[in-house]
Amino acid sequence: MKKHLWYLCFAVATMLVFSSCAAQLKPLTASEFQTEMQENGLEVLDFTVDMGMDGPGEAALFAFGQNGLVLEFYVMADAAAAEASFEGMKQDLEAIVMGEDTQGSSVETGKNYQKIELQGNGHYGVMCQVEHTLLY
Repeated sequence: MKKHLWYLCFAVATMLVFSSCAAQLKPLTASEFQTEMQENGLEVLDFTVDMGMDGPGEAALFAFGQNGLVLEFYVMADAAAAEASFEGMKQDLEAIVMGEDTQGSSVETGKNYQKIELQGNGHYGVMCQVEHTLLY
């Protein structure tokens, strides 16, 4: 479980590269995500076509690690599409993680990002949206 949490924390930290105290974040590119995950021993597969993402610059990459760890990274057409997906995926994440054994949650927002972190029911989940990208 500790390794699982470490990978999630690492992925979130990688995506949330703070550029200043003003909480303006720089989104990762698909190639940066792939490189970071592979350098840390995760297998990365491209599901862009399978997910029906065919716009310029759009991508859907999944990184697979030990103990069933899966990180999903999406590059959307624009920030509005990413925000809409964030809201829908947030409900999925809450359904998986939250339950009667809720241990905590946090929501953080900034100029160009939003992040939710949930822990409970034996699960831990984090999701971030930075501009036109999502990490789930």
